[in-house]
Amino acid sequence: MSFEKRLEDVILRLFDVQGVKFGQFTLKSGLVSPIYFDLRVVVSYPELMEDVADLLWECRPKDAQFTSVCGVPYTALPMATIVATKQKLPMLIRRKEEKSYGTKRLIEGHFKEGDNCFIIEDVIVSGSSVYETAVSLRGCGLEVTHAVVFMDRQQGATNNLKNLGVTIKSVCDMESMLKILLRNKKITEAHVDSVNRFLKESQETIIRKQPADGAPDKESVGRLSMSFGDRVATTSQPLVRRLLRLMEEKRTNLCVAADLGTARDVLQLAEKVGPHICLLKTHVDSISDFTAEFPKQLTELAERHNFLLCEDRKYGDIGSTSADQYSSGLFSVSNWAHLVTVHALPGDGQLTALSDRAAGAERGALLVAEMSSKGCLVQPAYTAAVVKMAEAHPYFACGFIAQSSVTSDPRFLVLTPGVSLVSTADGHGQQYSSPERAVGERGADVVIVGRGVTRAEDPAAAAREYAQRAFGAYLQRLK
Repeated sequence: MSFEKRLEDVILRLFDVQGVKFGQFTLKSGLVSPIYFDLRVVVSYPELMEDVADLLWECRPKDAQFTSVCGVPYTALPMATIVATKQKLPMLIRRKEEKSYGTKRLIEGHFKEGDNCFIIEDVIVSGSSVYETAVSLRGCGLEVTHAVVFMDRQQGATNNLKNLGVTIKSVCDMESMLKILLRNKKITEAHVDSVNRFLKESQETIIRKQPADGAPDKESVGRLSMSFGDRVATTSQPLVRRLLRLMEEKRTNLCVAADLGTARDVLQLAEKVGPHICLLKTHVDSISDFTAEFPKQLTELAERHNFLLCEDRKYGDIGSTSADQYSSGLFSVSNWAHLVTVHALPGDGQLTALSDRAAGAERGALLVAEMSSKGCLVQPAYTAAVVKMAEAHPYFACGFIAQSSVTSDPRFLVLTPGVSLVSTADGHGQQYSSPERAVGERGADVVIVGRGVTRAEDPAAAAREYAQRAFGAYLQRLK
């Protein structure tokens, strides 16, 4: 039987077992799609699963030699297992987070530096999951040049991955699948029109000029040279995607530190600066009249003015204690703060513990990699270890609090405190820099401003000026 006939047979069988569904489905990116492709169902149909795996292997690039295969966790793992077994190829498994015990490895399996690993995925939208897998494999010294996917939703992933240094081939794309289903009277023209409209309106692309020789431009995929909008496609962390989109659409990369003593003062400040910020950072344990109503009121303001909330708690105890502080007690931070700050000193068990208490909500952590106070004891080796920890936990680690460009990885945000238009120091060890220096020279994505706004005669006007200057520095950086 020809490849086309086999593909048609598999698509029809997938439709019959509800691997293809039509309706209203919220994707990981937050978009509402009229179609959902779910390859997870094949684990209950062994013959169908084997046929899917065979088609994936057949679509591999025939001119490349691979020494191992790796399925993107978790849906593609069964298909990768079948391919590895039938083709006698070593299989590698990328964990979604690095173990905090035993070997503490992110990539499981035997390999040596320079091995060329072939990635298998079930479905791609932006390509972020394939990209994160490639980053993890490359971080262990493996070569990653190609990936194969069963379904390309045709929303920009192929170009995204090419521009990020991974060539991808697909068994099928959305257009081909719709033609098969329509030809076999499984769907109507109305279904096709609905999906096509959605695809036209929901492209997630990264446009980067490639060198004449076709090799990926290493500089083009770095954090500092990519726009916030472009970086959305490099990560599957929903909170990072949301914040990047927010900053691009609202044209602000300003976080105001609301270090004030009463709930009323914080709420009044949030009302004034809300239109100009992407984040509001709080220290709720310094609020003298905190009640359960305060976070509710703050959340309402955040939703009305379209900004996120970061509680600057700087969790730094063992995992179980930090998790209790995060989710319990008077403040119940996990119920309302999108982001929290975390010290990495206790180890990555703290991240897994906090993530468990987030209970599936859109939450994340910012790891303190550097500090702005004079005489800070943080050393370069510690900062490098903090970055490595985030790379092992991209499901919850959203970025860093830092004074320099601690990472070039576009999946992570760098937030820089100690930004002021007038001050250079405060007499208590705090050191300041301008928005232009923080963004343009030090590589900040987001500038954190406290007293420059909170003590201003007109906080709204001050926030507007900081936002304009910081975003202007970001635009200049892209040039």
